[in-house]
Formats: sequence, C-alpha cells, structure tokens
Amino acid sequence: SGADITCVCTESGQFVENATYFTVNEAGRITETRCAPHKASGCRSLEIYLLSRDLLISLVDECAAQDKYSFRSDVLCAMGDKLDLRAFLWDGFAAQLRTVQEYYERSMQLLNPAVRAELFCAERPILAKEDDEAASYIAPDSHCVDSLIADGCQIEGSVEGSILFPGVKVGKGSSVKNCILFKNTVVEDGVTLRCVIADKDVRVRGGGTLIGHESYPLVVSKGSVI
Repeated sequence: SGADITCVCTESGQFVENATYFTVNEAGRITETRCAPHKASGCRSLEIYLLSRDLLISLVDECAAQDKYSFRSDVLCAMGDKLDLRAFLWDGFAAQLRTVQEYYERSMQLLNPAVRAELFCAERPILAKEDDEAASYIAPDSHCVDSLIADGCQIEGSVEGSILFPGVKVGKGSSVKNCILFKNTVVEDGVTLRCVIADKDVRVRGGGTLIGHESYPLVVSKGSVI
C-alpha cells in the first residue's frame, strides 16, 4: 500500500477500556488517532503494527532524543500528520489479553465451537511444540461436559465449562466448574473449584474449596499446595 505504518484494527463497536481508536477515510487512510477515549468511536486498534525496520529505528531515535516513550501518544497521535498511516481491517475473531480478567474471559470463549473454528482452521494452522501424552482417562461414573480436555488428564470427578491442560488430575467427588487448570495440576478428592485459574503443578488438597467469580477469577500461583 505504500504506507509508513499499517495498523491492524477492527470495526467492532465493542468498547474496550484504554484502547486506541482510529478514524479511517474511504481510502483506508487514518485521519485521526484517539488514545483511551471514554466510548467506542471508529475502528479499534488490535495493537498490531507493520512498518519497516529503518522507520522503526528512526522513530525510536527521535522519541528517545525528546524523552518520549509512548508509541501511540508520541508516534501515532503526535506524528499522524507526518506519517502515512493506513488501516487494515480484520473482520474475524480478535481478542486482546492485557489483564488476568481478559485472559479468563477470552479463554472461556474458546469453549464456543464457532470461536474455535475461526481460530484453529486448516488455512492457517497453529504449530506448537508436541507434548506426547497418553489419551485422557474419564472414569465411567465421572461427569465431564462443555470443556476442553488435553491429553494425559485423569478425571474421576465432575468437570464443567472448564479448560484442562495436559496431565491434570481431578479426584473422586471433586467438582470443577468454569476453571482453567494448567499442566499437571492435581485436584484431590472432594474438592470444589469455581472460577479458578491454577498455574502449573498446583495441588489442591482433599476437601478444599476455592471459589472465585466470573468477574474476578481466583488465581493460584505455580507450584502452590493449598
């Protein structure tokens, strides 16, 4: 396109706090940049920018010399009349993960088959390091619905609306709902978990109860024993 900077953005009318919004003309050129407005207006930046290495170095040098450090305030806003800023509109699913709350909400969206189909499609495969595990075991008398279960898990209790990474174990009589359990988390027998994000190698002892809320998930740090 010949643009100095191409900004990937979406026309979604959803308001996102502390986001960057652009006014885009019919030719796709950005005519105004607004940082952290109080309501959605125009196209929202997905914080993906394409520019040449030489221009990036030049902008960094110029801003550093003037004790300026914000890309969106000191470049996109302040230099918008000097630079050719163009918008690339993305009309598919897009999510930004800037806080624990946003991570939790976006992760829960993956339980929606339509969202998964849009993210994980054959046209643009996502390649990751293989982690060979045996197939997950789900006991005949267990209950597992509306969840994403990775390989290597062992489920003997109830799992609902949750995401389980490889090697997670859920003991007998335990209930896990609306949770994200990272690799090798162990939930012993008789445990109740609601809206919990457990990092790797967490162990929740038998009979324990951890309850967060959808608007404020409870986070358990890596390797904790509770």
